[in-house]
Amino acid sequence: MSKRQKIDACCCSWGDTCNVIRNAILARPSVEGYDLWKEPHAQINSSGSAKHNMFVQMLKRHLGLKDMDDPERFRIAPHHFQLKLWQFRQDHKTMQWVKPLSRKEAKDFGNSVHRIDQHPSSTTEKPMYFQTPNVPKSELLCLLATWSTERGERQ
Repeated sequence: MSKRQKIDACCCSWGDTCNVIRNAILARPSVEGYDLWKEPHAQINSSGSAKHNMFVQMLKRHLGLKDMDDPERFRIAPHHFQLKLWQFRQDHKTMQWVKPLSRKEAKDFGNSVHRIDQHPSSTTEKPMYFQTPNVPKSELLCLLATWSTERGERQ
């Protein structure tokens, strides 16, 4: 494995499937609307605070890392996050990953609005949610299959 591959490796439990998806996205023409998924990995550091510990547990749950020790930092491929969330983050460049989303924002971005993904600053009157990497693998594999079919039809 080259040094570049080690640096770019996503921490998810998808294994080689994650790299296949990443490479297919990177190969798409820029006009296709998937440019934000071509961004570098999201790097999220663990700090040890209670809020960060809850965030780490949420990340591990969504990425299938249940049996893994808490890493010092997470490197997460962009395709694990909804494109709408990447667009929002693009417009708010200083926004931290642990910043909570309102219920409306979370729904708009396709994020999880389950009670288990609520941010510690959440209240009954004003529920807030973590920014979750929750794009299902099946959805991405269907997208790749669609791209493959389109390519076959053009040839």
